[in-house]
Amino acid sequence: METGDIPNSAITASSEYEHNDGHHAFYGRLNREDGYIAWCTGTLLADEWLQVDLGGVAIVYGVIIQGRHVGSMWVTSYKLQFSWDGSSWTTYKDSDGSDKIFTGNTDGTTAVTHLIHPQVTTRYVRFVVQTWNNLICMRVEVLGCMDADCMEPLGMESEHIPDSSITAASVPHSNLQPYHGRLNFVKGHGAWAGTKVIGEWLQVDLGGAAKVHGVITQGRADYDQWVTSYKLQFSWDGSSWTTYKASDGSDKIFTGNTDRNSPVTNVLRPPVSTRYIRFAAQTWHGHVSMRVEVLGCMDTGK
Repeated sequence: METGDIPNSAITASSEYEHNDGHHAFYGRLNREDGYIAWCTGTLLADEWLQVDLGGVAIVYGVIIQGRHVGSMWVTSYKLQFSWDGSSWTTYKDSDGSDKIFTGNTDGTTAVTHLIHPQVTTRYVRFVVQTWNNLICMRVEVLGCMDADCMEPLGMESEHIPDSSITAASVPHSNLQPYHGRLNFVKGHGAWAGTKVIGEWLQVDLGGAAKVHGVITQGRADYDQWVTSYKLQFSWDGSSWTTYKASDGSDKIFTGNTDRNSPVTNVLRPPVSTRYIRFAAQTWHGHVSMRVEVLGCMDTGK
């Protein structure tokens, strides 16, 4: 924001003060001081917002806010909201599950920093005004790092993940072991295969905390067998599992394969921090047979 790396077109707002040209959304950059510069709203209503499109996947660690540098105009409290698509928003929560109210400014120039624990992986950030002094005016910065490199294969195909870290609900044949479920694996019978039961799963222990941004699946190399749909489940301890959800709160059903060898990639929006991942088959062609890869990056901060 302050450096100008985020373009003006990526900064929008619920309303703008129209009686002066110095209060557009793109003037809401930290430490901008030319003229009467800050973002200011056209109305004095709670839930007015300033929105920043970070331009791609980012890990947000915190935010900084200021008021307008001339006049006694600033935001005294606000919420933060995050989105992947700019349409569906999630409000940052306090430890009790309620919306987190962040303390804002007490003057127009002092920068107030809030670090976010836990951090958030997102593309869009909204500063949602709750209370203010005189007029609603803000200048902001977002703290974090771009996460574009966090889509690397985590070690199934490369065998960086050891055989012992790959398990399954069942193993009906010695040539269909869980560790045969590696992307592009062709030895044995060319995949892991389980019994034909809904929820049959292939599990991968990533070996430590990781940010999972996506997965790749294939069918069995030497037979017309593949999983056509599946769920994803995640765990920190390998015992308690959480199923990945769709935007309506239901279990997300991922589209699988339509042939033996074509890899199908599904990107997770939002991504998941986890150690263990399960591919839980829902429907299949011929048999429950899978080869997989996990995409993301190891989380050295955990």
